[in-house]
Amino acid sequence: MVIQGNGKIYFQQTAVLNEHYLKVQLEHFKAYQETQKETRRVYHDMKNHINCVYNLIQQGRYEETGNYLMDLNTQIQNIKKELYTGNDIVDAIMNEKLSNASNNNISISIDGKLGYLPVNPIDLCTIFSNAADNGIEALKDSSILDKVLEIRFKKQGEMQWIMFRNPVKYSRAAFLPVTSKGDYSNHGFGLVNIRMAVEKYKGHMEYRLEADGDLTYFVLEILLFVHNTTR
Repeated sequence: MVIQGNGKIYFQQTAVLNEHYLKVQLEHFKAYQETQKETRRVYHDMKNHINCVYNLIQQGRYEETGNYLMDLNTQIQNIKKELYTGNDIVDAIMNEKLSNASNNNISISIDGKLGYLPVNPIDLCTIFSNAADNGIEALKDSSILDKVLEIRFKKQGEMQWIMFRNPVKYSRAAFLPVTSKGDYSNHGFGLVNIRMAVEKYKGHMEYRLEADGDLTYFVLEILLFVHNTTR
């Protein structure tokens, strides 16, 4: 009965993750369609915009030219930005998180390309959803001016390195090593689930605080050995 009960809980949790994953993919697809529609609309009118600007300059109406260009720039800036990692599943997850981040004046930067990974979509959802949520939660109520969640990717052979990094409030612990056996601030939630997902692929996870200039950063590093999967 105990085994059956544990199995039931496991499959219930998996079903919830699957439902969330499919919902995220659908929302990402809808957002992508809207972004492409807006982009095509602006580009379609670009020739007319250039002609208008040229005519205004020819007539010496420089103030109107400046106002026209500012209005055009506003239209372009209002086109929803998309995060691109090179992995469709991770793109869907991170663009869902971008909406929440933007609402809290937090930006997300991507450095490098992830590409295809032979990792179960549920595990990717577990890793990226929890890591992004932790970073956004830590920055949301922070007094730090430059609120950026950095995500970096690097691949060498069969090793895939993933890093999440965000500034945190100053702490005396900033200059002390923090191992993955410890805990820190808002980042404690979800780290256990990330570790379980990573270790399914014989990977490694660790986190720490590090000083960089006048700021202290929380750094989460993940190493996946993508040749050895459970798929």
